[in-house]
Amino acid sequence: MPIIHFANSKNQNSGGFKKLLGYVSREKKTKLEDRRLVSGVNCSPESAYQEILLTKQANGKTGGRLYYHLVQSFPKGYEISPELAHQIALEFTERAFKDYECVVATHIDREHIHSHIVFNSVSFQTGNKYHSNLNDVKQLMKLSDEICKQHGVAVLDKPDFKKDGQKEILGDKEYRSAVRGESFKFALMNVITDCMKQAKSKKQFIALMKRKDYDVRWEPQRKYITYTTPTGKKCRCNKLHEKKYTKEMMEYEFKIRYEIFNGTEQGAA
Repeated sequence: MPIIHFANSKNQNSGGFKKLLGYVSREKKTKLEDRRLVSGVNCSPESAYQEILLTKQANGKTGGRLYYHLVQSFPKGYEISPELAHQIALEFTERAFKDYECVVATHIDREHIHSHIVFNSVSFQTGNKYHSNLNDVKQLMKLSDEICKQHGVAVLDKPDFKKDGQKEILGDKEYRSAVRGESFKFALMNVITDCMKQAKSKKQFIALMKRKDYDVRWEPQRKYITYTTPTGKKCRCNKLHEKKYTKEMMEYEFKIRYEIFNGTEQGAA
């Protein structure tokens, strides 16, 4: 489900690094009731800056790239608890960057929940520097999807990677576009879910969707259900990220409901 994005990290100096750690850990962005969604992997988040610099000094690698900054972001409209989003980011970090000191901070102050992962460019285990390439990014996406599935979280359609192997997945502009581009799908999924809680039949479901200004094209001869949002965006059911939204599963659900309600509604109407 979440989009993986390497953020542009231009301030590769100690001051910029310290400022970034302060930003991602900011209380107003990460506080959930009586706790903050900030964790450290192989370090304490409170002393990560000092610990990371010590690792660099011990290995004689204090120059060049100091850190990497990764964002794992759920599109606007996708319903997930902050705790689960943080848990997924933490598990992802522990597996992807197990030999590096990392800070994981989940921001919940925006319309889309997202986790910042900032990690040392130098491994505390081997002293080697981390180098990102296209194949590494593909593996990170695969790992992220795997962890999401383990937690019952839907994953996005297979992402497109740039042809230029020297570039990482999604520049800043592409990343923001991807998040915006998925948001209407999750708004649609939420509306479908709400209507399905009330509908006893396909006919009633379509009427409920219409009340929310969504058009539904659901015809026997067509393989997919096509939805049109209030803003005119069209989306087929197979592009929604869970199997329960497919035409086959929806028709099966209404068949079961017809049997339960003993014909009070025509399930295939």
